[in-house]
Amino acid sequence: VLSDKLRQGMQTSWRKDGALRDAIEVVERDMVQAALERCKGNKTRMAKQLGITRWTLLQKLKAYEIDR
Repeated sequence: VLSDKLRQGMQTSWRKDGALRDAIEVVERDMVQAALERCKGNKTRMAKQLGITRWTLLQKLKAYEIDR
């Protein structure tokens, strides 16, 4: 179930003619940002909540230039 924030972000950040990859990046970035706030920066908890490894999380934080 997508939160209202994610739905709104998808509608404003993703154009109708955009690629699926673009839409996935928008949702993924928003989910990582939300986990960062929920977990107060605890990377291990963030990764667990997102269902990814800590290493993968660190790569996503770097790729999306999310402040750690």
